[in-house]
Amino acid sequence: MRPFAAVLALLLVAGCAGKLFYLPAPGKQEGGWSQFGGSPEGCAFAPGAPEAPLRLQWQQSLGAAPVGSPLVEGQLVLQLSAGPSLLAFDRYSGQRLGRRGLNAPVSAAGVLLGTRLVVGEAGPKPALRSYERQGNQVAWTYKGLACAPLAGRGDTLVAALNSGEVLALGSAAGQRLWRVQLGGPLWAAPALGTDAVFVGDGGKGLVALELAGGRQRWQRDLGAGLRSVATGGGLVYAVTATGTVLACSADSGQVRWRVELKVLPAAGMALAGGVLALGAADHLIYGLDAQTGQVRWQFETRGVVCGAPAAGKGTIYAGSSEGYLYAVERDSGRLAWKYQLDGPALQPVALGEGLVVVATEEGTLYVFGK
Repeated sequence: MRPFAAVLALLLVAGCAGKLFYLPAPGKQEGGWSQFGGSPEGCAFAPGAPEAPLRLQWQQSLGAAPVGSPLVEGQLVLQLSAGPSLLAFDRYSGQRLGRRGLNAPVSAAGVLLGTRLVVGEAGPKPALRSYERQGNQVAWTYKGLACAPLAGRGDTLVAALNSGEVLALGSAAGQRLWRVQLGGPLWAAPALGTDAVFVGDGGKGLVALELAGGRQRWQRDLGAGLRSVATGGGLVYAVTATGTVLACSADSGQVRWRVELKVLPAAGMALAGGVLALGAADHLIYGLDAQTGQVRWQFETRGVVCGAPAAGKGTIYAGSSEGYLYAVERDSGRLAWKYQLDGPALQPVALGEGLVVVATEEGTLYVFGK
C-alpha cells in the first residue's frame, strides 16, 4: 500500500470507531469529481478520463442503493448510500477504508468543499448538514429541505430548496451569505458560472442570479419546468421536463437556439468538444451540436437512461436501466465499448484521472480504468 494511502486507511478506520473520519484536504485532488456534474458548472467533463475500451479495476458492495454520483477526490472514491451512510474506498485497490452513518436519509446529493462534505438530509427536521473530518462530528446545520443536488466553489455553497429559496452559504461555518425567494419547489441542481448562478424559478423559467449577492440579472421563459442546467463557453444550456433543450447567452439570457426532443430527459448533461450529450426515457443518448442544437447523433440502449452521462476527451459514458455501462464515441455516437453490471445504473456516472465510476441499484460500486 502506498504510504499516503496507508495514512488514509488509518484515519478512516479510526473514523468507524467514532473518533475521526477523513475527507480529502485541498490540494490533494487527482482529477476530482466533487459534486453533481463533476464541477460547479454542471458540464460533467473530465479531460483526464480514460478512453474506451476499459477494464474492471474493482467492485465493492455499498450495502444499499447509491444516492447521487460517486465523488472522486485524491486517492479516494466516496459514495453516499440509502443506508444512510457515506462509504470511502481506496481508488487504486478498492479497499473499503471507512463507513460512516448519517443522521437522516439523504435527500440531496452532496458536494465536497475542502475537507467537508455537505449533504441535504430529510427526516423530521430536514437540513443541509456539513460533516467535518476532525472528530467525526457535524460542523454545521442549516434548516431546510433540499432535493436538488448541491453545488459549490471555493468557500461558497449554493443550494436550491423545496421552499423555492436559493441560498448561498459560507462552507466553513454555514453562515448565510444571501437568500432569494423564487417560486415553487426547486428540483434542478444550480449551475455556477464565473460570477452567476443559473437555476430554475420553480415554474417554467430559468433565472440568472449574481453569485456575489443574489441580485437577479435576467429571467427566461422555458415553456416547462427546468430538468437540468449547465454552463460553459459563454452559454447556459437548459433542459426542460418536456424535452426542450435550449442554449442562452450567459450574459443576457438571449436564446441562441432551441430544440424540441419531446422526451423525458435525464437530469444532467455532459459538454465536451462541441457536443452536448444527454440521456432520455426513450432509451436514447443524444449528441447535440453545442453551438447550433442540431442532433448530430443518437445512440440506442436497451433501457431508460436516468443518470447523467459524463464525457472524457473523446468518449461519452452513461449507464442505463437494463444494467449496462455504455461508452460511445463523442463525435460519431458509435458504440466503443459496453459492460454488463449486476443491476440498473440509474445514478450519474463519475469520472476521474484514469478512471470511470458507476454504482448500481443493487448496491455495487464499479471502478474501471485502462
